[in-house]
Amino acid sequence: MNSNKNISKLFKLISEKKIFLILIFLNLLFQHYITYYVSANINLDADKDKENENDKEKDKEKDAYNTIIIASYIIGFILIIILVFVPMSAWLKFIIFSLFSVAYGVIFISIKNYFDHNILHSVVMGSIIVFAFMIFFGIAISGLQLTNSVAFGLFYAILVLIIVSVVQYYTYYYSFIKKLLLIAVAILFTLYIVNTTNNVLHRNYEGDFVTASFDYYIDNSNFLNALKIHNN
Repeated sequence: MNSNKNISKLFKLISEKKIFLILIFLNLLFQHYITYYVSANINLDADKDKENENDKEKDKEKDAYNTIIIASYIIGFILIIILVFVPMSAWLKFIIFSLFSVAYGVIFISIKNYFDHNILHSVVMGSIIVFAFMIFFGIAISGLQLTNSVAFGLFYAILVLIIVSVVQYYTYYYSFIKKLLLIAVAILFTLYIVNTTNNVLHRNYEGDFVTASFDYYIDNSNFLNALKIHNN
């Protein structure tokens, strides 16, 4: 019963703050694209492409790699401190957030081998689709007369359908057991997204969608890091 009321309140908040939520969504898309672009286009594993190098040169390559990763962690931490504690305009926050996304893209290079790429793609695409669906669904039902139970059931039924479809698309050749495990992880991640959205919408950001999207970005990144799966 309480969950029905919470979902009902969430839909109401989405309807009331739809512009704010859309701005969060667009900024998140942009920041995640920066992170993806950096991690996909910067090659820090140069030593693997030079098999004829001697051990001394390879050690230099590894030292340079470790220095870049450590520097990215330090820069990322400093940028978080600035974003959280230093008052600034929305545009300056946006620029610093973008710089953080670049730093996180470099950091992600060091951990992306711990993810199965198909699983990573399905989770990321699923989260984007789920977030967009929440906005659409919240706005759509605001003009309909649905009971809490009906809205609650319809919302989660469509979410599960979306999750199963996305998982099936990216993991077509996976075993049935592995698909079930991935669906369970995706559902857990979806519930996390819904809960994070609920928390963000209940907090008074006074229209500061950059800070709201940064909080969202950090929460989702932490959750994704907790689900690292080695790519076999």
